[in-house]
Amino acid sequence: MAKTIKAIEEKIIAKNYKMVLLETLIQSQTATVSDLTKRIQEEIPFLKMESPFRVRAEFVLPTLKKSKCFVDKGKEEWSLSDAFLHLADYAYQTLKKGGVPLTIDALKENIALENGLHPSDIPLNLEDNERFFTESVGGAEYWFIEEWEFCNEYAFALFAMNQNKALPLDEIENQLVKQFKRKKKGLILMLREDSRFKPGSDGSFNVFPKFLKRLHFKQISRSDMDKICQRLEGEEKSLSLMELSEEYLQVPFPLTNLEQAFQEDLRFQLVGSKVRRSRLSADEIRELKRKDRAKKLAENALAKKKAKEEMQAAKIQPEIAEEIVPGSEMDPEYNEEEAQHFKRLMESVRSSIQGGTEEILPGVRRAVTLVQVQDAPKPVQEPEAQAVPVTSEPEVKQAAVVSAQVETTPQGTVRRREPVLKKSATLQQEVFDVAGTGVNVAELNGFLKELTERDGMAQEMSPERLDDMLVRYLPFKIADYRPTHPSVSAFMVKLARPRLEHLVFDLACGRGDILLKTLNHVRGSLRKDNEQDAEHFRTFCDEQIVGMDVSSFAIRGAGLNLRLSGHEISLLLQGSSLEPSDILIDEMYSIGFADMTNLNPREVKGFLETAHRIFQDGGEGVFVVNSDIMSEDGEVAQFVQEHYFLRHQIVFNDVDGMQKHILHVFKDMDRRDKTKLFRLDNLDQLNRVLDLIH
Repeated sequence: MAKTIKAIEEKIIAKNYKMVLLETLIQSQTATVSDLTKRIQEEIPFLKMESPFRVRAEFVLPTLKKSKCFVDKGKEEWSLSDAFLHLADYAYQTLKKGGVPLTIDALKENIALENGLHPSDIPLNLEDNERFFTESVGGAEYWFIEEWEFCNEYAFALFAMNQNKALPLDEIENQLVKQFKRKKKGLILMLREDSRFKPGSDGSFNVFPKFLKRLHFKQISRSDMDKICQRLEGEEKSLSLMELSEEYLQVPFPLTNLEQAFQEDLRFQLVGSKVRRSRLSADEIRELKRKDRAKKLAENALAKKKAKEEMQAAKIQPEIAEEIVPGSEMDPEYNEEEAQHFKRLMESVRSSIQGGTEEILPGVRRAVTLVQVQDAPKPVQEPEAQAVPVTSEPEVKQAAVVSAQVETTPQGTVRRREPVLKKSATLQQEVFDVAGTGVNVAELNGFLKELTERDGMAQEMSPERLDDMLVRYLPFKIADYRPTHPSVSAFMVKLARPRLEHLVFDLACGRGDILLKTLNHVRGSLRKDNEQDAEHFRTFCDEQIVGMDVSSFAIRGAGLNLRLSGHEISLLLQGSSLEPSDILIDEMYSIGFADMTNLNPREVKGFLETAHRIFQDGGEGVFVVNSDIMSEDGEVAQFVQEHYFLRHQIVFNDVDGMQKHILHVFKDMDRRDKTKLFRLDNLDQLNRVLDLIH
């Protein structure tokens, strides 16, 4: 790291004297003040050379007397209180008394506050205690006690059933008791902490529509269906759909495919919310299935026959529509000279196709090139190329090259004749398959022609070359466009570390380089050959990543850039993030990106305001801004200080010579941590910064 970087030192002490006292008494049950003093001097380096009397008077005795977790047994002997020796019981009583679940850190803080300790001094471990269980809500792990029932999933199922009608909290609880047979005592809802639920200004709740839109019903397996059938053939005559969904799928009944599965399986019969064994025998079920298959085959055969008859009828009397062909006399802009030229060109094409497509060798065809010639009655000749000696090195591939002389045809065109096969020593190179990516070649060629004013470049394109061309040419097509350096965009994505569960928004996506790196980063985190991960990634591309830019031309380039690299996202939109839009939903997104180095302070502040509005609680943003707008008295710096927690700030000189800042901010008012500032000499140090942060 450069000498100009001002290091932020954090004083870390492996053990403090309170921790030593606790560990000593946990091991030995009781200990004298002298023993505790001696142990502290052994463990704490800066107290080793101090006088034992000073350590005893200033560190040991005040701590023992002040903290409630230490008990004076008399004769200078001390032990731990029962509360501290049974921390799990203390945590259980804390949760039961408070009536709300807490994170492990919150539990430690509660215990530490009442006992005059620091949370790090509390060795609380509830992992193997059967009285507790955990649930992940809003990205945090909360601890519950066994008497409670966490019902967020049932609330989600309730909104899925009632067309997402908003309800107050007490009505939600009543409906869960009535429709899902939940017990009101011990029922816990944490809708504000759950990102799926949207709180209203009147205290009501409903679900964000996007979560209902991408709801995937949980499927029951064939083996579980067989087990249920065996149970119904035994002593149990009927089973509740609600109980079956909880037993076999561990989710509420409306979020499963149980009803459809039982309706389609002839072994079962649905009666209201109960499922029973049907009266059909195994032989009767097989016969019904055979008849159903025969019926479907007959319907398919009839449909094919009908389609064939319609095609034959259409060929008998084809309807010919009259068109005005360019250059015809019906054209109001008819020109005799252009018409003759058009005819000569068509004749040239026909003759070249007829004489130039026969096979010379397997896989090699005659190359035919048509070139318009004006006032050129003399044949144009191309000197015959000399054969290149063939090298015998194994890494060189022998390639057949077709070379031919050219002649002028009577129609005024130049065509090649009598090809000559020659051998050329060329290194074997892998050609990028543009068509194989699903990119429309005509669309790509049209965009490139508009970008570079050159035609016919699509077939030679690759993801790397297209991105390079966008970097070079977009600044000439879009006013004030400044491409983000690849190292910077890669650093921004690695700093945020997006995952499948995140909702990501690039507020000014430009050519889509940050979107592309985000997609590659998320795809790289998937488990290999895991169909569930692959399905979640398709959902991520369809609904959880958004790119927006004011330039429609940049959006077109971004779409082509992504598709050429094997990605396609549904939410790539032309528009301004500073203006209201249906996609800019309040408190929705987890991560936001934006390179704002081409914007003025007012626009930068507007982008930061938009991001703050659409971020979830705890949502993070990684933004790039010019150094000159980050002065302490500037409106941008003041807005960041008032509305965000600035965790990391990286100052660097870009390749254009401009000093810029990367701001890593969180929508969080917890300001106990300090901002970490890094000043870089060059962009190569960005990876070193990542090592220090992560």
